[in-house]
Amino acid sequence: AGSFGGASILWDRRFGFLNKLYTAPIPRAAIPLGKLAAMLVQSWLQLAAILVIASLLGVRVVTGLPGILFIILLASLFEVVMGGISLTLAAHVDAVETFFAVINFLTLPLIFTSNAIFPTTAMPGWLQAVALVNPLTYAVTPMRIAVTRGWLWGEMWSGLLILLAMAIGSVLLAVSQFVKPMR
Repeated sequence: AGSFGGASILWDRRFGFLNKLYTAPIPRAAIPLGKLAAMLVQSWLQLAAILVIASLLGVRVVTGLPGILFIILLASLFEVVMGGISLTLAAHVDAVETFFAVINFLTLPLIFTSNAIFPTTAMPGWLQAVALVNPLTYAVTPMRIAVTRGWLWGEMWSGLLILLAMAIGSVLLAVSQFVKPMR
């Protein structure tokens, strides 16, 4: 939801709706924040479907309902990170096709350079270094621990705090793109 959410800004710009938002008596920051809120709701629906399917397939979260809520928090923070990046990109490109090309160019490497598929211990050194700056790594690690091993806060705090810092940074970056006049 977050990665591709910025495309709605491009459609709003193409059809003239964005100009109407700029002239509306609302703070300009409300535009990206509203888009991020919509992306967040969409991601919650997707997450609910994933959690239901996982449950039907026999996945049991060892931390129970609090762990599921923690997973929702982590997924929400990651969505905000990706949503902020997506909105920032949408503020700088003109064509929807360009936007999707760049977002796909960013998201696929994020998946393969994180620990979502391969453990970092199995990665070569240079890829481990890349995984350390990848926001997906900081979402996946605490989620995996909460689902399979329990409340090991010593291993989960860093991921949560780094993801929170990245989310705040990406929101501030996205808002800054809409507060200034756009092309």
